[in-house]
Order: sequence, then structure tokens, then C-alpha cells
Amino acid sequence: MRASQRLLALGRHVRSRPAAVGSSTGNAWLRLLPRLAAGDQCPGRTSAAAAAAAAAALAVAAASGPASCDSKEQTGSVKLKDGRTLFYSSVGEGVPVIALHGMGSSSLTWKLAQPEPGVRLIALDRPGYGNSSSPPACYSYTQFVADLEELADQLGLDRFCVAGHSSGGPYALAAAALLPKRVIACASVCSDPPYQH
Repeated sequence: MRASQRLLALGRHVRSRPAAVGSSTGNAWLRLLPRLAAGDQCPGRTSAAAAAAAAAALAVAAASGPASCDSKEQTGSVKLKDGRTLFYSSVGEGVPVIALHGMGSSSLTWKLAQPEPGVRLIALDRPGYGNSSSPPACYSYTQFVADLEELADQLGLDRFCVAGHSSGGPYALAAAALLPKRVIACASVCSDPPYQH
């Protein structure tokens, strides 16, 4: 099966119904993320599905817009093999969740008032947004996944979760489809369908 077919198939099967942030159910999902990503099972769900629900809850929190963050935030850029840069902001410690913003936004979408314990949120400026370099002509989901893999390598992440909001959703799905040994959970929240570039 070609990568584009895997992406579309994954997009048809991924469903996320996150609880409202601030509710006891929503906060419980966020607290469970480190255990679930480590392989623990949640009654009635697989680890990946439960971790994806937790990542989706992070995305719902982000939808409320930027907020101040008291914890130590680290920002930086990684230089890709072709010379472009990807900007990221990282906050918290624990299971890494790479968060992808929607169109016309940036990593600021994912600023949370209080990061959840056990979660390292890595908000990325997708190529062409925020402080990241512009993408090359004819940029594709496959090329983005190669960029994301370079970022993960440079940050020392062997395995990680991805969460995409709005037009960031297809990029998260692409990462899950093309990096199945590295992406342990995926959430695509209020997402656009994959589209041709």
C-alpha cells in the first residue's frame, strides 16, 4: 500500500472524542498519558487509542488560545539537512507529544496555562509558519514527515505522540502512517481531510 493510501486509510479510522478540558474526565486522560504510552492498558481501549484521546484533550485545551505558562519553557530551532530550520517550543517533562498547529497559526496555539505532569509538549512551527523556514516548492506530507523525523532525531526522541489541530491534523496522520515504529499515539482534532499540495 502506498504512503498516500495508508494516510487516507488511517484518516478514515481515527476518531477522537475528547472530554472537555477542566473536567475530571479530561484531566484524567492527560494524567494517564505517560502510563498509556509506556504500554499500560486502559479498560475497554488500547494504549494507543487512550494516549490519542489524551493528546486530543491537549488539542482541545489549545483551542482556547494562548495563555501564560509559568513552567520552564524551552525554545529553539533545529537545522535540517537541506539548511532550513524548524522552530519548536518545549514545556514539561515526560512522554513527548509533538503538537502541530492549524493553518494561519503557529506553535503559540499550544501554549497551556499549566502543562500536565508527565507530558513534554513540543509545539512545532510547521514549515512556512512562525519562526520556521519556508518549505520547498511542491512540499508534501511525506517531506514533512522526513522533517519531523529529523527534529525527533535531533531532540533525542526515539518514540513520541503526535497531535494535530485543524490543518495540522493531516500532518499528524502522515507521521503516524509513515513512522509506525516511532509514533506511539496520534490525535487529529477538528481536522481537515488530507489534501493535495
